Amino acid sequence: MHPRRLIIAAWAVFGLSAVFGTVGLIRTITGPEPTPLPTLGAPFQSGHDSTVTLDPGLRPALYAWAEQRISFRCTVKDGDGRSYPLTGPPGRDRIIDGKRYWELVYDIGVTAAGDYTVRCRAPEGYQAMFRVGPDRTMPPSEAAGQTAGNVLASFAVPVAGFVFALIVTVVVVKRGNRARRTEPPATEKH
Repeated sequence: MHPRRLIIAAWAVFGLSAVFGTVGLIRTITGPEPTPLPTLGAPFQSGHDSTVTLDPGLRPALYAWAEQRISFRCTVKDGDGRSYPLTGPPGRDRIIDGKRYWELVYDIGVTAAGDYTVRCRAPEGYQAMFRVGPDRTMPPSEAAGQTAGNVLASFAVPVAGFVFALIVTVVVVKRGNRARRTEPPATEKH
């Protein structure tokens, strides 16, 4: 390959790596792509019980829909009547199902797979519905690690491309200079 073309190709690699790094940084800042909707359990009305099968490995969570912002109370109990904790999720999640927005409101802290009874109660006169499904949010420690890694990669890729282009340029220029010094002087023909 001609030396000039080799240098141009090396700097083109740097340009592409800069583009990929920029795109990666923008995607890290703007957030992940939407993921497919999870399968949510059947909706149930405020004040009614819903028996659901939960597995702690699937990170079960409770989603709510209401006509307006309201407060409500929920409980999760096993067949023996033992209560399990409901905690605020590590992040926000909203699932659109038809015209309803199901908001992630609680993570369900069950310790073993099995059937559980979920009951939620909204204030009298307010319409609210609830569903159980997986928590799709990422725990804060994992999210921070992933974000840090993405930001680092967004900068490391262009830096590596720049170093590559710089090394190729220096090597090609040095070889060209060395080749010129070792060539015999051109003689003129008369």
